[in-house]
This record gives sequence, structure tokens and C-alpha cells, in this order.
Amino acid sequence: LSAEGRRETALRLAPKLRGRLGGSTRVVLTFDDSPRVLAFVSASEAAAFSQVGPATPDHTIYTRRLPCYVATDGSRDSKAAVATTLHFPWPPETRVRVISARRTGAEYRRSILLTALDRSAEAATTNARRTLSRRWPAVESEIADKRPIEGILGEARRFQADVIVVGWRGHGAVRRLLMGSVSRGVVRGATCAVLVVRRSQRVRAMVVGVDGSDAAKRALVLVGRLVPPRGGRVTVVSAVELLTPPSRGRIPGAATIAREVKRLNTSRARAAAK
Repeated sequence: LSAEGRRETALRLAPKLRGRLGGSTRVVLTFDDSPRVLAFVSASEAAAFSQVGPATPDHTIYTRRLPCYVATDGSRDSKAAVATTLHFPWPPETRVRVISARRTGAEYRRSILLTALDRSAEAATTNARRTLSRRWPAVESEIADKRPIEGILGEARRFQADVIVVGWRGHGAVRRLLMGSVSRGVVRGATCAVLVVRRSQRVRAMVVGVDGSDAAKRALVLVGRLVPPRGGRVTVVSAVELLTPPSRGRIPGAATIAREVKRLNTSRARAAAK
């Protein structure tokens, strides 16, 4: 728009913006279309800034972001993980990064196998980035020349990920190099939450298991940060291991022991319900 067109548009929108922002409180709107402001909002980094919170040419106000790391190798299960990530109820401030990790031995460095691995990894990350960019235009991707578990965990730590998303099984084009349970290794070695996807789905119902541990508390905090989908629900479950009283006819004082067992079981059940 020309300078005159920008000003006319601003005058037309100002009353609506003031009404939406002000409510019962008086607000003052300012209009600035100086060259510095126009350069800022037209910059290629504008899409990335829109993912992290309000921004001005002088400073950026970073909201509490939720970095999400999506691992892919092009397999069916990793594609399901990407599709589920796209529709998962993440908060608006979520950032997403895609990684494909593969490692070849020194004897394969200049072989046809390495070329095939490179092409497979590039195709996997490109397809995942293309899918996820429908929701996060600034999504990034990378290929790590490391073993899958090592590469995913290492890059997630560097990215300071709050969540890692992986497929149930990670068997890509070259099964021999990717054998083993990658998802199990990531779950065991991760210091953040891990979402293991078995099939593509739009998540609307969640079950959170709690046992009073720090990990369970972190799980509740993570779920609390999500945006509830329409019709969504969360069920919190706490499993209590109940004691079994001994047979009364075999142990002296069995009746007393049975009463104590009942008391302990009741106490455990009440504690789990809190």
C-alpha cells in the first residue's frame, strides 16, 4: 500500500481495535509506518518472530515457549508421528524442529550406501518440514550424522527441547543400520517429555498416570500447558498397590494383622485420591 493507503486502512481499523482491546478500559492507539517499522514487519524473520510472542523493532518479548523436537526417518511410524504432531493441541508459543539421524561406519563414507542414506534422510526431513510448515511456517530441520538414539537425544538437549516426538518403530530405508528400539532408547535417555506415536490421530482424550513423583508432576504441568481441543478431556489415574492379609488360620495374630492391612490400604487409597 502507499503511505496514504496505509493511513486510511489504519483509520478504518482503529475503532475496531480500540473496542476489542479496550473494553471497559480506555486505550490509546498509535500508528507508525516509518521505514524502520516497515522493514521489520517485511523481513524474512517475521514468521519466526510471530512464533515467539509480541515483537517491536527495539525488543522482543519472549513468552514461555515449548520447544518440540520431531524425529523422522521416513518410515510409516515416523510419518504418523509427524501427522500427529501437526494436529496435537500444542500451545500457540510452540516451536518445532525436525531431525533425521543416521550413522555410517568409516568403510561406508564414500560408498553407494552413504549416498542412499543421505538421500533418504534428506527426503524424510524435507517431507516432514513441508507437512509441519502448514502450522509452523518457521519450522527448521537438520540431519545428524550420529546413531539415531544418540543423535536425537544430543540435538534435543542442544535445542533445549521440552518434548521429543518419535514413532513407535524407527525402521527406515536401511533396516540394518536402524535396527533396535529407537523409541525405547529415547524414552530411557531423555531428560524431557517423550511422545511415542503408534498411529496418526487427532488427540482429544488423555490419561495421565500420577504417583507423586517429580516425573508425574512434570507430566501434569506439560498437559496443563496444552490447548484443550473441542470435546477434549483428561483423566488422571493413580494406581495403588494394596496389601494382601495373611490367612487367619495359619499365623498367630492374623486378625490383628488383617485389621492393620485394611487400615494401610485405606490410607494409601485416600492419599492417591488427593
